[in-house]
Amino acid sequence: MDNIYKYFFIEADEILENISINLVKLSKSKDKNQILNNIFRYAHTLKGASQVVGIEQISKISHSIENIFSNANEIDIDIDQNQMSLIFEALDLIKKIIISVKNSKEYDNINIEDIVKKLNQNIDNKSTKKQVISNFDNQIDSINEKNIPQEQSSNKINDSIRVNLSNIDKLLNLSNELLINSDKFKLIKSEFIKLTKYISRFVSQKKIEEKDREVLSNILLNITSFDTATQELKILSENIYQTIYKTRAAKISSLSHYFVRIIDRLAQKLNKKTDLIIKGDEIEIDKNLIDAIKEPVNQLLRNAIIHGVEKDSKRKNTKKPEKAKITIKYILNDDFIIIDFKDDGHGIDIDKVKQTAVEKGLINQDSIHKTSYHDALKLILHPGFSTKNKEVTQYSGRGMGLDIVNEEIKKLHGEIDISTEKGAFTCFKIKIPLALNIINSFCIMSAGQKYLIPINHIKKTGYLEKNDIKFAKNRENIISENIPVPLIRLNKLLNPTEKTHSMQVIPYLLIQFENNYAALCIDSFIGIKKVLNKDIGTRLKKIKLFSGGAILDDGTPSLILNIKELFNIINKNQYINIPENISTKEKKKKKILAVDDSLTSRILIKNILDIHGYNVITAKSGKEAMDMIDKDIFNLFILDVEMPEITGFQVADAIRKDKRHKKAPIIILSSLSNNEHKKKGVKAGIQAYITKGNFNQNHFLDTVKRLA
Repeated sequence: MDNIYKYFFIEADEILENISINLVKLSKSKDKNQILNNIFRYAHTLKGASQVVGIEQISKISHSIENIFSNANEIDIDIDQNQMSLIFEALDLIKKIIISVKNSKEYDNINIEDIVKKLNQNIDNKSTKKQVISNFDNQIDSINEKNIPQEQSSNKINDSIRVNLSNIDKLLNLSNELLINSDKFKLIKSEFIKLTKYISRFVSQKKIEEKDREVLSNILLNITSFDTATQELKILSENIYQTIYKTRAAKISSLSHYFVRIIDRLAQKLNKKTDLIIKGDEIEIDKNLIDAIKEPVNQLLRNAIIHGVEKDSKRKNTKKPEKAKITIKYILNDDFIIIDFKDDGHGIDIDKVKQTAVEKGLINQDSIHKTSYHDALKLILHPGFSTKNKEVTQYSGRGMGLDIVNEEIKKLHGEIDISTEKGAFTCFKIKIPLALNIINSFCIMSAGQKYLIPINHIKKTGYLEKNDIKFAKNRENIISENIPVPLIRLNKLLNPTEKTHSMQVIPYLLIQFENNYAALCIDSFIGIKKVLNKDIGTRLKKIKLFSGGAILDDGTPSLILNIKELFNIINKNQYINIPENISTKEKKKKKILAVDDSLTSRILIKNILDIHGYNVITAKSGKEAMDMIDKDIFNLFILDVEMPEITGFQVADAIRKDKRHKKAPIIILSSLSNNEHKKKGVKAGIQAYITKGNFNQNHFLDTVKRLA
């Protein structure tokens, strides 16, 4: 695409958005002259820009819009609803032409004559219009160095520049890395403090020579300087991040004109009188997030006006105000944006929702009475769910709207809470993190590994004594605020063969997802960490219990727990923990040693096999594996090839030389796929060679089952 078009597209998008925003303001503002003038100037600019690139169709439409607003401003008349709809129709046609040019399609055959004719019919005072345009053009021509000081003009020109958004994204990601990595210096600082105390004691000794005393004193001085520099780096990193974040930020009000337009159009089509009230849209958030929330809110608006709001006659019969009220309220809450969406329509019939869910096979007839208020409302988010029996129309009927809302909010790691009162209102409360890649989390230790839990899901932390834990319905529970809460031992969830904690006092976190609570027992608390959420790769993503990964300030890799999936496991009774003192004798499980220097591979292997009833022990190096082989007996070995110091083939040789494991089956799981390595594996006495590049979980399980 020609560069001249490239910049025209950018400018045209901005102008069309500004015209739309000002049109919405026009219907509410008392000072209309300034807004009319703004729209006139935008239309005039678009006309000129389209003439430069030779798109005459846009120029003609812009000229007609320009004429309407010059006329309205000059003779002080209001733009009525019909004119407003006509102008929006013209803007849509301009967008259609722009899309055709972008896609290198013919746009000459797009009919603009009808819209131009309609626009021109709204112009009554042509002479005034010509005079205003002439005056405006003369004003532009008269701007020169005489009436604008040179310094002021220079500042104005340099006030803003166009920057590719991908470059801003890169800067933001780099500033994220800088911000998180600056925290690593805290750990170094704590070590230096220990060193300072040691050196101070050493310097105080009289036996030390003066030269050495001077050197040690300089070290103490430099450590103090390092402490100051660390604090300055932290402040600077925070400032850089905030500055770059602001360059990507925009007011949510940029969406308001779009939502007002949707309501106006649908209300007219459906003959429903509706007021849309938007609060808090002056809040600034990341432009990407603004784009992401546009479609979910659009679907909620359509759902409210089509299904939620009653016809005028019905509202009158129920003594409601003639005009329905739909409210969108944006609230900043710590690191989250909350969207409070409410309509004062007829609400949701919970009983009807439950019955429809039975008909669609989402719940059983027997479980209707057991389904709670909140669980019933969640059913309306299922694909294709609708309690309406009407045929599909151009506006509704397929029940897809709320499913789209649910899916889009999931992508943003957000939550939806629904509340309703029959005949009164329906409210959707959406909570979305402002930054998807930086997470305030709580670091804990469980089963010998560090894990991260998003801090917004933690209600409190504490310690449990053994007599605090009760056993009922095949599950351990505790009582929190007079309510029974399921207890989850994280070490046993991650590794079912792990023994129950033998500690007298057990650390735990009370975690929450939506309206559900659980007590999560762990090995120990580490503390609050701000981390950069990193991609964990396609293989580890298959394990839904983890939503991401991060590198901690001490360089340790750590996985972020997916709290939503944790509650899915609880609710589906997939986690059943019978305390050892009351359990029956457990069937002896096959013991497997998995050796790989990659944490991702170890966790993947362990989780896949643990779920299928195997007792999996992991080793992160060949040396560690050799020590385990000497001390224990294993039924199967899974080995990586390339590892530091001792390779997988060397471990295989050692296994074959060990009398207890001489006939134990060995599987190689490696990224090396050439025939030479496979031949070497056969020579080492392995039974199967699986390449990581072609990893298939079912094939892997079948191989383990066959050999173990």
